[in-house]
Order: sequence, then structure tokens, then C-alpha cells
Amino acid sequence: MKLPNLATITLILCGVVVTSFAQPKISKPGVYSGYQTQTYDGWKRFSQYVSVRDGTKLAVDIYRPTLKGEVVTTPLPVVWQFTPYRRATLGKDGQITPSNSFNSTLELTRYGYVAVLADTRGKGASFGLRQAPHNRVEAEDSYDLMEWLGTQKWSTGKIGMAGGSYLGGTVENAVTTMSPYLKAVFFGITDFNMYDGWVRGGIFRYTAGADTPYTDDLQTVPVDEDADKTMLKAAVEQHKQNASLNALMNETPFRDSWSNLSDSYWWTEVSFSSYLDEIKRSGVPAYMYGGWYDFLRRDTVISYANWPHPKKMVIGPWAHGGSAGFDFAQEQLRWFDAWLKGIDNGILKEPPLWYHTINASPGNEWRFAAQWPPTHNNQIYFLQGGKSGTAPSINDGKLATTAPQDETAKDEFKVVYGITAHVEPLGMSPPYKGATEWDQKGLTWTSDPLPADTKVAGHPLVSLWLSSSADDADVFVYLEDVDAGGNSVYVSDGRLRASLRAVHPPSYHFLDLPWHRAYKQDEHKLTPGQPVRLLIDLMPTATVFKAGHRIRLAVTGSQGRTNFQQRNPAPTFSLYRDSVHASYVSLPIAR
Repeated sequence: MKLPNLATITLILCGVVVTSFAQPKISKPGVYSGYQTQTYDGWKRFSQYVSVRDGTKLAVDIYRPTLKGEVVTTPLPVVWQFTPYRRATLGKDGQITPSNSFNSTLELTRYGYVAVLADTRGKGASFGLRQAPHNRVEAEDSYDLMEWLGTQKWSTGKIGMAGGSYLGGTVENAVTTMSPYLKAVFFGITDFNMYDGWVRGGIFRYTAGADTPYTDDLQTVPVDEDADKTMLKAAVEQHKQNASLNALMNETPFRDSWSNLSDSYWWTEVSFSSYLDEIKRSGVPAYMYGGWYDFLRRDTVISYANWPHPKKMVIGPWAHGGSAGFDFAQEQLRWFDAWLKGIDNGILKEPPLWYHTINASPGNEWRFAAQWPPTHNNQIYFLQGGKSGTAPSINDGKLATTAPQDETAKDEFKVVYGITAHVEPLGMSPPYKGATEWDQKGLTWTSDPLPADTKVAGHPLVSLWLSSSADDADVFVYLEDVDAGGNSVYVSDGRLRASLRAVHPPSYHFLDLPWHRAYKQDEHKLTPGQPVRLLIDLMPTATVFKAGHRIRLAVTGSQGRTNFQQRNPAPTFSLYRDSVHASYVSLPIAR
């Protein structure tokens, strides 16, 4: 990020007066200049342990701005992050490298902020053990750290917090503690209700990076007082008792499952939707961000829908952690300048939503909106028989806007296991092209070529009438964009375990989508051969299907990176599409 040139500088070169004028004031999403009154030339790192209420010592790094090489003593606002991923590591060259997720926050030091990064309990160089991710002990730790940060002589007492993914969850966790020092937050790509985020439709997502060996924490930089790493080694020894995230999920298949590992109803304890009253009482404004290829994008928009205070949201064409050229450092600075420094930079006067439309014409990709989802009309495409002749699949029927008239009609396929393609491309560059495998190993239905560009913006909904030869079925559905050459690309997806198909009123605002409560008592097995209706919401999207392209719906019985059920022999699914059991996909077509 460029340092703003805030003074008019006059130079005399060879007798000619040259004037460099101050940068004009620009404030719009991802672009920000001309609003700062002071700049700093660097930072100095300090590191120490801070004790929380039960005496556990947490490792904290403080980065304070410097001016002409000297540490600034004037009290400044503080923006901090709380990470389980080692706040800093030491390279072979002896250089300390802060966590990559901290880069945008560290950049704030150049604009008059103190940046702070702390290891969560049981991780990095912090002492203690983590009984469960995002539990109330971790929330209390964040409150205690803010009590400490807010009262330091270098702090104005105005604190912001930032982070994405797990760190985004620590932000929401901190908000629920109602700290008087926390004035604004900037977070994203995280869950709002952890069960709905990680166990969509009752089928949970395995995560390879969640349970790294506790000994990895020995790579963490020790605090300044621990030159010989004695304290680091003692802290890491306590981490061997940490609970495994995947073990917690396996232990709690239902939303109301009791966890012996966490000694709680874990999904309730760690879901931020359980603390709506506390969030309301906190008064904290929030800036949220998500990506159209992020596996938690539904939770991003649900967080936005439920936030009761001033809020903004940006969603772009990236996966978990990507940016596609959007300058998050400047956007974070815009937000915190407004709330922690009182700078009137116009960010609070903009429409609250800034989002990217995939496949939009050049220059029309990004736009503001007043709400999510944008205004739309629902267009229903029914599953029909016949052959579209565009896909090498077991069956390729048609999607049509007319309702089926047949009294009996269905498509059948035997579930194929071993599908490796998944819909959650962590770190992968979009567009994700796993659709070919789904087309080849499942059922598909494809529309006629579209006569004009068609923008889908919102949450597609699928209604399927299905039976299985077994007493349960894990159903995966995909919305795809098929080009003129028959190549299909992933757009959105949904999934549901048929035994958890019951729909209940949600415990929080769920954008009028079907909410599957998934309590143990809600489990209703299938009667083999008897059709049941499955309502499956697909992940939100904003995508243009180009003229001449086709819309495809694909269905499989397995998917990579999920705990789908495997039976021997594999079951046969029947998808019904008759006048009584009309199956369809409803698409939100933008007006």
C-alpha cells in the first residue's frame, strides 16, 4: 500500500519550481488515499506473556509505529488478531516472519495504529490446552486481552479486531464478550453457526489442516523474555492434551449431540448465533468479507443478515483466503479510520454491499447493493426426461420451465463411490472445474441454450423427490454452467442427508431458506423404494450464464472431502419427475 503524500512539496530543480500536490481524497471499496494526516516509517516489535483470569499465560506480539526510527509514544488505536496458527516463526536466517494473515493489519502501523497478534490458548507459544475450538474459555481470553490492551499507555483505549477463517471466528467470539474497548471489527470467511457452516445438510466436511501435530508449535517464535525457549517448550507440552476438531465432529453428528471431549453441547457452545443477545448489546459495527468459491460463503451472508449494528460486506471471485486483486489492507484501513479515528471518509455513506458478479461483462463485474440477496424473480426449471446430448453422463435429461405431465417418470442410478472432486477448493484458483467428474458419475439434467445473458444472484433452491434402495441417502447437488462445447464449470452446490430432511423454523435469521434442525429426534430413516421430498438450498452466488450456454443440475451420492455414508453394495437412487412428484431447481434471476 502506498504511503499518502499529504503535504504540498515544492522542489527547485535547475532554477525551475516544481510543485507536487497532495493526493486527492479518494475513498471507495479497495481504494483509499488522501485522508491521513500523519504517516510513520516503520514499526518495532515487542513480545511478552500476558496472564488471563485463570493465570494462563498467552503469548502476545505488539508492533508499535516508529517515526525516524524512534518508537512513537503518543497513544494510538489498537487493531489485533487472535490466532491458533503461530503468530510468528523464525527462519533459518534468523528473521522473524509474522503470520501471513497478519499482513494487512501490520500495514496499519504505517498509518498510526498499534498492531497486535496473540496466540490462542493451547496453540503457538501460549500456555494451556484447547478443550474445543472457539469455546467460551477462548472467548473469555479475548476479553481479558482487550482489558489489557485497552489500558496500556500506548493505547487510546479504542480497539479494533480483524481476521479471517478461524481468526474470523475469534473476532465474532470477542464481540460476544461485550468488551467496552472493542469499537469495530473486520472479519470474514468464517462460520456464524458452526453446525450449519461445517455440517451442511448433516454431512460434515473433513479438514486436513485442523489437527496439526502439537509439536509444530515448537516452530513458534518465543516471547522476548524466553531467549532459551524454556517457556515455549513448557507451553507446547501442555498442548498435547488439545481436542481434535475432526474427533469433535465425529463425536457429534447431530446439532444437539453432547461432546465428552468438550464437556458441552459443543455445536451450541461454539456457534456465534447462540449469542445474538450479546452481539446486540455489544454495539460493535462489523465489516464482513466472503468469496463466491469459499466453502463458508453462506455463513458470510447469514452473519451479515443477522448483524444488528452498522455493517458492510464485500464478496468477490475468490476461494478461502483469496483476494483476486482486491486491496484488503486499504479496505481495513478505511473501516478502522472511520470507527477508531473518527475520520469522515464516506465509507459509512456508501450502500452497504459491494459484490462481484462472475462472468459479467468487462467494467460491470463490481457493483453496490442495498441488500442481500439483490432483488430477483425466481425461475423454476423442472427435471424432465429426454436427452440433451451434451454430457458424457449416465443420464442426461432436460431442464425445462414447463411442469412435467407424466403420471410416472423417474431416473435411476447406482451410487458411485470414490469421487475425489469436491466443492471447497481451499487455496485453489477459481473457477473450480470438478464438474466433469460429477457429470460422469451421477445424474444430470441440462437446459436448452439460453437466448440471452442470464444473471443468477442469490440462493438457488432444489426440490428433489428421491427414493433409495437403502434406508438413508447422502445427496449432493451441483449447479453448473455448460458452454457451447459441452464443458461444464461449477457454480454452486448443496447437500443433504435424507434422514435429516425435516425442516424446522430456524433459531436465527436464515434468509427464508429451508433450515434442517438435525437433532437426534429429527432423524427419520427412509423406507427403501418410497419417495420423499428433499429441500436443499445451494450456496449463494452471483453469476452470469452467457447467451448460448446451458444450465445444468447434477446429482451424485458421494463427494470428496466429506463424511458421506458408504454401503456395500452401493445403493441405487431414484429421482422422480412426474406430475405428482415434480423435482426442480429454482433460480433467483436478478432483475
